[in-house]
Amino acid sequence: MGEKELLAYTEKQAAALLGVSRMTLLRERQAGRLGFNRARGKILYQPHHLERYLELTAHEVPGRANE
Repeated sequence: MGEKELLAYTEKQAAALLGVSRMTLLRERQAGRLGFNRARGKILYQPHHLERYLELTAHEVPGRANE
């Protein structure tokens, strides 16, 4: 892992990291399931916003949680 983690990601970067479209990102943000910051009119996502979203949308397979 030689890449430096950014402090915040653009919508395009966040969508790519999550493997979703920018429209899905917008819908999830508007639904309140995805946190964000607004800086000078630009929407930005911090790593903790993306991690929290993944935690909220995770689906565990019964009996396989520790694998």
